[in-house]
Amino acid sequence: MRASSWALVLFFGPCLVYCSIEITSNSGQITNGQIRVDNGASISLVCTVNTPAAIGPGGPLWNGPKEGLAFGPLVLHGDTAKYSVTEEETTGGRTQFILEMRNLNLADEGDYSCQNLNPSEKESVTLFVTTAPTIYNITAIQTATAGQYVALACKASGSPTPEIRWRHTRPNNRLPNGIEGEFKKGIHFNITAITLEDRGEYECIASNGVPKAKSEQKKTTFIRMNYEPVVTALTDENPEVKIPDGDSASLTCKSMAFPRPSTNDVLWYLDEVLINDVDGYQVDVVHQLPSEKVDPYDETTYTTLNINVVNSNRTGEYKCQFSNERGSSAATISLQIGEREVIATTPETVTYKTKMPEKDTQDTEDGSGKDRASVLSLSLVTILSMILFSLVH
Repeated sequence: MRASSWALVLFFGPCLVYCSIEITSNSGQITNGQIRVDNGASISLVCTVNTPAAIGPGGPLWNGPKEGLAFGPLVLHGDTAKYSVTEEETTGGRTQFILEMRNLNLADEGDYSCQNLNPSEKESVTLFVTTAPTIYNITAIQTATAGQYVALACKASGSPTPEIRWRHTRPNNRLPNGIEGEFKKGIHFNITAITLEDRGEYECIASNGVPKAKSEQKKTTFIRMNYEPVVTALTDENPEVKIPDGDSASLTCKSMAFPRPSTNDVLWYLDEVLINDVDGYQVDVVHQLPSEKVDPYDETTYTTLNINVVNSNRTGEYKCQFSNERGSSAATISLQIGEREVIATTPETVTYKTKMPEKDTQDTEDGSGKDRASVLSLSLVTILSMILFSLVH
């Protein structure tokens, strides 16, 4: 009885012993006669005939998943730049017919079979081509009002089929509808009655695990809601800022709102008295600080009050106020004259340092400075010690 077999391997080497089907690979998953390879890879299909006498006329024939895709030592129907068949003799009297396929893609997926023509013997293997996820459709930016039903969708291609996850990334990571956890799975993400806390950026993550280096793709969308400014004073935890008399100072506030306040809708007050951009003050209004990324959703506004010279007439409670069509909000910063170091924490990490009085020092013979009071104290102790010594003796 004639015996024949075939094997599927990558270019790293064919099956060297008689076997029904053997698959070796340094990539892809091999399960039950199936192999997965990355998009663009090249592989070899090796059909091994146990003895030369078992080879029928014309040798074994390879058949592919496409109609008319047939390969043999004497016949090749297909793209010769993509496919080639070679015949090799191995030790032990076996012959191998090797089908090489290059630059594989999703169109090459399917069953590949090797059939010995005389007698009829056939084995097959299923080829899967893996591709990284690609998000090809995500809901565009939407504008919603409180209580409205909002539907989001994200679709991705890839092999295997990617898993879709959603998360809320701005202004917080809390999911709406009382959903627990950081992620929600599924193509569709529906918000039954949106609240102000539900607004913001939503990120779609498509993943399928292969190839590992590019197994995820992320895209974002945004739910925009009109809301009044939310204002924060960018100081340290202590709302009181102390600056030395005569130094300059800069006070900064941040607003999140939609629509953004216009420049004319950003005001500064000192003890409830409106500050004009004159008389030693300068007001700046920007939508981005040098250390911050551009806000793609047009919600962020910064204002900085620059005070040229701090004196007693410019201390008190400063208020930054932002307004838009939905309302107004403000934050306060207390500015006082003080002789201590205070760091005002802003996105630019502006540091205010107090001038401390310099110590009265004198140089010793070795060049080191010592406090004058310490030197005088040491001299008095020495004199008193000499007087007591003379009295005793």
